Amino acid sequence: MPRDVVHLVCGCAAQATHNNAHDGLPVGHPSCFIHDCCAVAEKPDLTGRRARCDYYGKPQRKSECNYGQSRDAVCTCEQPSDGAMLPFFKYLGPGSRESVTMCKCGYAAVAHLPYWTAHIEVERNWYKCGRITQAMTKSFHASADNKEAQADREADFFRAQTHREESRVFRATVLDIVPAKSSMKCCTFTPIGPAEFDGFYCGCHGWD
Repeated sequence: MPRDVVHLVCGCAAQATHNNAHDGLPVGHPSCFIHDCCAVAEKPDLTGRRARCDYYGKPQRKSECNYGQSRDAVCTCEQPSDGAMLPFFKYLGPGSRESVTMCKCGYAAVAHLPYWTAHIEVERNWYKCGRITQAMTKSFHASADNKEAQADREADFFRAQTHREESRVFRATVLDIVPAKSSMKCCTFTPIGPAEFDGFYCGCHGWD
């Protein structure tokens, strides 16, 4: 019997459950561990759509294809789109997140936003040094009106380091945010649009 499948906003069929309750969701809610996504989406219309393995046309590492379609050391696996039956299925058609958030240059929309560096003062224990203050930096993409909120989220990286007493962080404060030079060469975000094929993994690189 095909399993019940839950489609998520990231485009993937849920392949895991979350062992923590958050945002009003109970323990054990459907999740995608690849994209850390738990937001449920409407089931996409898969009528007539087909899916290709993410390694389609590329050399395979092992001959462990679930469907016997990876031959001559090259993956040729293509199947009817089915979120319940295809491992790591990802919908890439009209309305999918990837079709509207990925640029034709290959980078996500967020990478086209202005680039910033936040200077963060971190107060923490540091082994034999005891309690010290460190000057740290974090760089990120964000719109001008969202840079403060994103800088604070970057500081959370340090604030979360409380599990070891010898390196425990007591405080992480954003001191300032300055423009930084991005390596992005694409200046204009152009959505990649819906793909002809959905994605999944056939096993051609092994399962271990």
